[in-house]
This record gives sequence, C-alpha cells and structure tokens, in this order.
Amino acid sequence: MEAPDLRLICERLAQPPFNRTFSVIQLHDELAVPAIVQLVTDVAAYIGEASPLPSVHKVDIRNEEPEETAWRLGDLLRLVKYKAVADL
Repeated sequence: MEAPDLRLICERLAQPPFNRTFSVIQLHDELAVPAIVQLVTDVAAYIGEASPLPSVHKVDIRNEEPEETAWRLGDLLRLVKYKAVADL
C-alpha cells in the first residue's frame, strides 16, 4: 500500500468514531496482524451499524476461530465488491 493511502487511513482512524491514533509507520510496519484484523473488524462493525440488520462484525477476534474471521471478512469484501489487486 502506498504512503498516501496509509496516511489517509491514519487520518480517518484518528477521527470519531474510532479515535485511534497511528502513524503511517505503525500501521505499515509495527501493528501486529491480529491488531490489524481487529481494526478492520471494528470498521466493518461501524459500517454495519447503518444496516437495519444486526451486525455480524461486532466481534472480538480473540473469541472467534480464525476460519470464521476469514469467512466473515471475505463476505464483507464480496458485499462491497472489492476488486483484489493482481498478484505481483
């Protein structure tokens, strides 16, 4: 991911409702994978709050099997029609 993209993500995460402060370096190099997955889960839960259906993303990933996390986030990516970047 390019630095301008990471900078934008850091700026947005610092604002409500997340109020999470990260530097670009922290987000890119220092944040552990489980912390990144939890962060994505928290963002998905916030997005899901706008839905009339109960959010399946309000999850502490420490209490969820890794396979369940992968399926849940994969479903989210399909729902938002995420286009994966071709492998380099």
